[in-house]
Amino acid sequence: MKISAAVPLALLAGFLSACTSSQVAMEAPAPGPSAGMGAIVVGPSAGSPQSVALRNAVLPSEPARARQEADPRLRPGLGTAAGEITQSTVNVVASERISPQQPNGTASIHYDNRDGIIAQAGVPANYFDNRTMPIVINETGQTCTMNVSLRGGWGRIYPASPRYARDGRYYVMGDPGSTYTINVENANCRYTYEAVTTVDGMDVLTGQPGSMRNRGYLIEPGKTLRIEGFRLGNDRVATFKFDSVANSYAARPGSSARNVGVIGIAFFAQRPTAETVRRTTADPFPADQRRR
Repeated sequence: MKISAAVPLALLAGFLSACTSSQVAMEAPAPGPSAGMGAIVVGPSAGSPQSVALRNAVLPSEPARARQEADPRLRPGLGTAAGEITQSTVNVVASERISPQQPNGTASIHYDNRDGIIAQAGVPANYFDNRTMPIVINETGQTCTMNVSLRGGWGRIYPASPRYARDGRYYVMGDPGSTYTINVENANCRYTYEAVTTVDGMDVLTGQPGSMRNRGYLIEPGKTLRIEGFRLGNDRVATFKFDSVANSYAARPGSSARNVGVIGIAFFAQRPTAETVRRTTADPFPADQRRR
């Protein structure tokens, strides 16, 4: 993968899954890499192998709700902890967004344990299946698709609901104690895209509160990106692990667990490099230009 710092740089993910690879882009340096670096390219990782009805009587009072937001120890359900540290190499490359502020598409993926996510989605358990989640991307004059999934061991896809068509969200049923990766496939888009990604409101590259102004991973056309965890440096990540809210990465001292339970991805089309433009506009019969 690749990450960018002071200048518009990007990250190129070199993870190969079924002969696919992906890229990454970001502005601020990750916690581990030295300041002033550009972007980062991630290579292959070592060893990579609820509808519930509630009565008013059981709903918490407003003071209780406030305490639940303020104290992660009182909140039920799942969060994402920083799990085992594993190798995941990144390199730095330059990249520039076509539209710096406006993403071409966004994904909002809410997750929890079985009972919690059924309550959120408002659909029964049999509405969840092991699916990828198609995200519509608006390109110039057309639309294309990014396929997103949360995957566990052996590539197993965590069950997701089809709620996206109704309110722009997906709901995923997590498995307490299990690790997961975020997989993004650039299925049929023409451009390389930057995927600015957050987990529980925390940027996966910097470990700081998420913002679309941050840079992210790059995904070339036809490639697949696998985000394995919170980045700790150029060659390591702390894997994503479903755990309690109290044990989540966002609940660590100095951070906020208010946004635990949601994964966000903002997709930005990247401007082709000068060399790419030269090659795509190369003329196989330049001597005939005078006759045109």
